[in-house]
Amino acid sequence: MLIRFTLKRLFLIRSAVILLAALLALAACKDDTDKAEQHYQNALALLEEGDEARAMVELRNVFLRDGFHRKGRQLFADLLYGQGEWRQSYSQYLRLIEQYPDDVDVRQKLAEMALDFGDRAEVARHGAAALDLHPDAPDIRALGLVIDYQDADAAGDLLRVAETANAAKDLLQDHPETPTALRLVAHWYAQGPDPARAVPYLDQLIDRYPGSVSLHLSRLRALDAAGHDDAVLQHMGQMVEAFPDNDGVAQLLLKWYASRDDLAGIEALLRRRAGPDDANPNGHLTLLSFLAEARGADVAMAEARRLAAANAGTDLGRRYDLRIANLRLQTGQRVAAGDLHALADDVQDDDLRNAVLHVIARVHMQNGNAPRAMDIVARILADDKTHVQALILRAAKGVEATDHVGAIRDLRVALDQDPRNIDALVLLAEAHQGLGNLALAEQRLAQAFQVSNAAPEVAILFARFQLAQGKPQAAARVLGDAAQGHLGHLDMVALYAQVLVSLEDTATARGLVTRLEARGDAGATALAQDIRAAILFGENRVDDSLDELNTVLAGQGLASEQFGVTVKILRVNLRAGRFDDARAQIDAMMQDMPESFALRMVAASIFALEGRAEEAIVAYTNLWRAFPDQVAPVQRLYALLMAQGRDTEAHALLSQALETEPDRYEVLSLRAYELEQAGDTNAALDIYAALHARNPGDIIVANNYASLLAYFREDAASLGIASQIAGRLVGTGVPAFLDTLGYVRLREGQPHAAIVAFEAAARGNPRDPTIAFNLGQAYAAAGRDDDALRALERGFRLAAGDERVTHYARALAIYDRVAARVAQ
Repeated sequence: MLIRFTLKRLFLIRSAVILLAALLALAACKDDTDKAEQHYQNALALLEEGDEARAMVELRNVFLRDGFHRKGRQLFADLLYGQGEWRQSYSQYLRLIEQYPDDVDVRQKLAEMALDFGDRAEVARHGAAALDLHPDAPDIRALGLVIDYQDADAAGDLLRVAETANAAKDLLQDHPETPTALRLVAHWYAQGPDPARAVPYLDQLIDRYPGSVSLHLSRLRALDAAGHDDAVLQHMGQMVEAFPDNDGVAQLLLKWYASRDDLAGIEALLRRRAGPDDANPNGHLTLLSFLAEARGADVAMAEARRLAAANAGTDLGRRYDLRIANLRLQTGQRVAAGDLHALADDVQDDDLRNAVLHVIARVHMQNGNAPRAMDIVARILADDKTHVQALILRAAKGVEATDHVGAIRDLRVALDQDPRNIDALVLLAEAHQGLGNLALAEQRLAQAFQVSNAAPEVAILFARFQLAQGKPQAAARVLGDAAQGHLGHLDMVALYAQVLVSLEDTATARGLVTRLEARGDAGATALAQDIRAAILFGENRVDDSLDELNTVLAGQGLASEQFGVTVKILRVNLRAGRFDDARAQIDAMMQDMPESFALRMVAASIFALEGRAEEAIVAYTNLWRAFPDQVAPVQRLYALLMAQGRDTEAHALLSQALETEPDRYEVLSLRAYELEQAGDTNAALDIYAALHARNPGDIIVANNYASLLAYFREDAASLGIASQIAGRLVGTGVPAFLDTLGYVRLREGQPHAAIVAFEAAARGNPRDPTIAFNLGQAYAAAGRDDDALRALERGFRLAAGDERVTHYARALAIYDRVAARVAQ
């Protein structure tokens, strides 16, 4: 009993102690809560007095006492947001939303800032959450439209992009100050055929968010795409003044001047901004970047040495010594790690010391000593766990070692500090791709492309990714954007040309050739010649013959590797325009296979590529006679005769071919096209109807059939067939098909739906005057007279006075009618 009683007493005493400890903890917690609230009230009072700096200090004290103080965190984030410190405010809002996930205002702010940062994944995450919380608010509805727009744009769905953009315009009619809708419409116009129309929307946004670099950059791109050089230069000057410490802005101005060969102007501007030798180093570092890119690393290093000598014995001088080491690394020169260690020992500032250590780690990586490099990275991160460059270096090693999860963890921390770091974004895309998360990889590459201002290196990475995903049209848009301001980057331009030729967008490819030739330098001229040869090569479809040749040779039991190399060399000769070498190669191959259809097709095509039309006509004619069951010679011969203006002979050729094989699908397609061009639409429609019944999956025949029905038949049944076919063509994203859909909707009395389709078509093919004319007609039908005049005028500029362009006469009549209406 005594033992049992003692244990009971001990149990009671222990319970009392625990209870007392809990009560003391609650009292301490309440004390912290009370003190946190007092700091918060102090902050409010200081704000009333206009002392924002001391108010921020008080708010930091709030979090020391109570990390879950909602009002304090909200106020602190709002103040940072109002000061333009969006990166820091974004981090604070993230903490707030983790604690209070149902705060719709915070969700909205996070989504809007993520949109400014170019982070599609975060826009979708926070925007979707905001929609669940408050779907009817105009700002939240606009976020939903942005999510739809970005998804459609990434998928290359031009019609859905246009529909979403028009929904945003409708929203702005009732709520003209909605910033997210303004952003969406600005992007829509900036990427379309009339980019200057984005500027008023961007001006509204810049007035509201003057500290947003991305908005200023978007305005520059729109002005540049519209060809408003004076306005571009003026706005760049304003940006340099508004963001004096932003190296990216200075780099943009550098590229602008460099593209116009005004290197002296940019150097003078940068030296003026840099100030005296002992001034804040940011201006001088920007000047060094310019010198390295425009005049070479040696010139930049000489300037850095001068600045280092002028500031010898100080951290400022050591900063320029560090830049010299970086320049040497960038140009592949050796840097002695020992010298850098001595530099690190002398440095007084912790951040600068870590910067030097980072370069030492890069030196060890360059020398193949990865373990030593990682030791130094660990040292940096032990001192500063958020050091961006060290995290990126460790993440790069992680990706190399297939530790993609660890790399992603490091890169997220780095991007929390610097959301616009291009290296981190590109590496994060690689890490996501390594884990098979292709959607996330694409989002990060898109973000890197945006924040890099369409830098060529990032454009190449992004475009190659899209090509690997089977999205050549999306790749063409990326490369086209990059080519606007970086035509001198020939590797990127060559890839752009390759994609254009593969898409058979010869109009854009020829425009690229013209721009390259206008540059006048040897590299651009040589590339222009290669592109022109590729265009011709594609138009004559010699690749088909070469592929067939490969099959023939392999079928004869010959060494596939040998013939693979032979055909590859032949392709290279043809693409480079070395036709004599190609003909000699064909002649040698024909010694072994004189009756090869494929070889004779290639030989005939070479005549056509060389412009030797008569010899090509003879060669194709002889080939057709020798192989009457082959349709390719008929197709090529017909196209060549038409190109030579020998329409009668071309017509006779088709008639003869149809006498031999009256049901041959390919020849009937040519006959229908010929009748269509000759104006015999009824006969053409009869053939197209039969062909479409035989092969509904032939989208070219389907489009031509629907287009003719919409343009030339008035009965409801014909229009119904056209509408049904056009509806099936929507998902292709091909501008010509969207144009057909637009005209069908216009005929159906749906001008607004027609406008959406025509706008999508114009976005996909901004250089087609007929699409511009059709869009103008739809605007006129909808009573949007100013838009109609603008679209029609653009069509006339594109047509350049060629009245043979489809709908030219109709466009003139509509223009006169609308102009008279506006003048009244």
